[in-house]
Amino acid sequence: MAKVGQLYSAWKFSQLDRCDGGWLEDGSVRFPITTPRQRCGGLPHPGVHSFGFPSKDRRIYGTYCFVED
Repeated sequence: MAKVGQLYSAWKFSQLDRCDGGWLEDGSVRFPITTPRQRCGGLPHPGVHSFGFPSKDRRIYGTYCFVED
């Protein structure tokens, strides 16, 4: 499972752009976008955005994983 910094690095250096929230190791749910768009939360700026720390019993999200080269 990816850490927040690993997701941030993938967004910053590899231009990862996903409108899907995913669990991270710290229990947060985040999603990286490089191109802001209305259908992706309508957020006006790129970045790694957060849904906070939702209950794992009430929300279903994917998981962001990290594999070292």
